[in-house]
Amino acid sequence: KGVKQAFLGNEGSELTEKVAELQPDIVALGPNQKFDEDKLVQKLREKGLNVQVVRITQFLNNIPLHSSSSIKNKIKNGNT
Repeated sequence: KGVKQAFLGNEGSELTEKVAELQPDIVALGPNQKFDEDKLVQKLREKGLNVQVVRITQFLNNIPLHSSSSIKNKIKNGNT
C-alpha cells in the first residue's frame, strides 16, 4: 500500500492531534526524530487510536532530498 499523505509534525500534543485528525494506519518517524516510539504509541492509544509507529532507520543518501533538513537547506540556499 502506497503513501497517500505525508506531513511534517512537531513534538508534543500537536503531533497526536494531527494523527487523530488524519487517522493513519502507520506513523513513520525519521532516524533523527527525537521521539520515543513506545511513549508515542501510548499517547495515541490514550486517544483511542490504534496506530502502528515505525522508525526509518537510515537516510537514503542516494536520494537528493532525503530529509526535511535537506529540503529546508535547498530552499534556504535558493538551489533549484
